[in-house]
Amino acid sequence: MRIFLGSPGLMSFTGHDFGYLDCLRTALRQAGHAVNMLGCQRMAPELASREGVLPTFSVATFALQRPAHQEEILERKAYYTMVTEALRAVPETEALGNVRKSALRRYDWHAAWVVDSTLQDIDRLDSSFSLSASDLFIVDAVKSEHMAGLAEWAAYRLRTAGPNAVPGFALVLHFDILQGDDGPAVENAYRNVFALIRASGLADRFAIFADTDALTRRFSALGAMDVVTLPIPHTRHAEAPASRHDGGAPIVAFVGAGYGEHGFHLLPYVADRFSGLVAEGRLRFEIQANLGGAPDEMMSMAYLALGRMPVTLHRGVLSAADYYGILARADICLLPYPGEQFRNQSSGVFAEAVAFGTVPIVPAGTWMADIVERHGIGVVFPPSAVEDIHAAIERALAGLDTLKRRSAAFAENWRRINAPENYLDVMGRRIGGRSLLDPAFTI
Repeated sequence: MRIFLGSPGLMSFTGHDFGYLDCLRTALRQAGHAVNMLGCQRMAPELASREGVLPTFSVATFALQRPAHQEEILERKAYYTMVTEALRAVPETEALGNVRKSALRRYDWHAAWVVDSTLQDIDRLDSSFSLSASDLFIVDAVKSEHMAGLAEWAAYRLRTAGPNAVPGFALVLHFDILQGDDGPAVENAYRNVFALIRASGLADRFAIFADTDALTRRFSALGAMDVVTLPIPHTRHAEAPASRHDGGAPIVAFVGAGYGEHGFHLLPYVADRFSGLVAEGRLRFEIQANLGGAPDEMMSMAYLALGRMPVTLHRGVLSAADYYGILARADICLLPYPGEQFRNQSSGVFAEAVAFGTVPIVPAGTWMADIVERHGIGVVFPPSAVEDIHAAIERALAGLDTLKRRSAAFAENWRRINAPENYLDVMGRRIGGRSLLDPAFTI
């Protein structure tokens, strides 16, 4: 069967963005399936030329609010605001009422842009591949807007071409619904997508997944749909070189995107606090500084400050070998996240660090903290002040030998549970009653 595996957020080789999907692609191809990987149209050209990734999604998961695209965003905002405001004034006839409800279901201009773009993206893909009911889309890291676009496309296809022309969709939710003013609107957007899937007769063509039990409960309650928890296939530990040339000084690592929600701006304060140990050769820092195309001022200042400090700074996007090599060398993986965003959602960096047996330092009140505390494999800090991070590193260094033994033992079980093969087994049984690794799998 043909499988279309991708994510709107796939834009480069950095970290788990590519590795996560590639390990699934490898396992699926080994099982005999034809797999096409889908990424964002703004992705690095090497993904297409070297890996054959198809530039599919017009709008990336993360790239929308970056200043580099601000002119385009403002143009889209003006257009969709005009359309939705005009629809509010349309007289309530049955036909026009349905059009209006469809448009206003997209709770703001931004959602309307993503929904319409996604509809067009799948139309373009259909023109190249002639999609049918025997095809399966596995779309990772989707939000309500991309889900709505896929669901509206499938609903229209069902009405106009019949069930034999509607592929199956396995959609994987990673992102939590944050607290605050936007929470109710976002919750309502997901409710509307789930309602659209049910009302359109698509419940047997859409399978919804999350990768933590907390998210599964959250979205099941919103959608009254059967959401299933998946493993997290961050298990590429075998390909990373772990050689060290530093005489054994402990290494504290930070990898992943250098954004505020990941606490990148705190790193200069942390490096400065431990500069004495670094000068004495008793500690090292390895930091990936990948700020993307248009970082805000605070992240840029942190980047410049780190460049003047005695840390090993890995600038920009890294190859898979270099990225995983940092985790393989590191003794401690620092995740100085503010905390709220990761209350229920997973962290790919954390999942990979645990797979390597690296000792994680994570914020309290998160999915990560629950795992760390239950298994005694790292240190949890209250995300209130940078001094709490300092204290957490000191605790980790003081008990490093014990923590490393626990982490190494736990990593074996973690890798087994979160293997790509287990992910595809759970997903396949939910969709078609048997593992996706079964060559006879059909939907």
